[in-house]
Amino acid sequence: MNGETAQALALVANGNAVLAGDRAARSALSLEREPFRVISLTFVRAGVPVATRPLGWIDHLRGRGVRRLALVHLATRTAWLPEHEPVAGAGGNGVMIAADVRPWPELWAAAWRVDVAAVERRADRVWNVVYHAAAPPVPPRADEPAAARWELEHAHDALRGALEAVVRLEGESTWTTGFFAPALALLAAREVLVPARGLDLLPARGYGAAARRLLAGATLASSVFGGMGSWNAAHAGEDDGAWAAVGDRLVAATDRAVRAAVNAFGVDA
Repeated sequence: MNGETAQALALVANGNAVLAGDRAARSALSLEREPFRVISLTFVRAGVPVATRPLGWIDHLRGRGVRRLALVHLATRTAWLPEHEPVAGAGGNGVMIAADVRPWPELWAAAWRVDVAAVERRADRVWNVVYHAAAPPVPPRADEPAAARWELEHAHDALRGALEAVVRLEGESTWTTGFFAPALALLAAREVLVPARGLDLLPARGYGAAARRLLAGATLASSVFGGMGSWNAAHAGEDDGAWAAVGDRLVAATDRAVRAAVNAFGVDA
């Protein structure tokens, strides 16, 4: 899970908890905690900054009547979203936050800009992040628990099927024993009994076992992707298309699972 997705996930998960009155979740939105350790963080609507801290943004949304946030994904930026300068490939992964502002929901899209000087001096904070609000022409809904429950179940089935397809193709290997089989075990567990990657982004309350095991399984499975030395890089030279097909299926399933898990706040599953 990259920093952009992790930050949006933490904003949605803990933002929902704060909006529901969970004061303990407020500490998770501190600028001193990952994934918020950036040079600057600004939330902008119609060209005007409305907050420079996650909690200030949540308070701003509460004042506008927001009751729920959701993680959404759009394949490409479109004309109704603010234009951002592409810097280091950041801010364009399609992950956005939907807020159930009335009468129509709105989307918040992030632009990540790297500070070259900070990188050169090896500072621990190198990013300037700006979230811009926009109203989509066909707004996604962020306030439908029934839909969230349905998506949670179907995302679970999709991820399990994708992992099983990978295991069939991969066979016995360190990738299977180290990642794919454990991810399947997490999906099948009644509850997550040990600390698992990704779960530190969720608040202590508000998420059931189904959402937590789905996020844990998706985070573990998605960790095989990346650059040199990753699972997809190891099979990049395969010429029959099978590896690419199962890899693409797993990417889509893990992305869907992460969104379904974080959007299941308040779903008793």
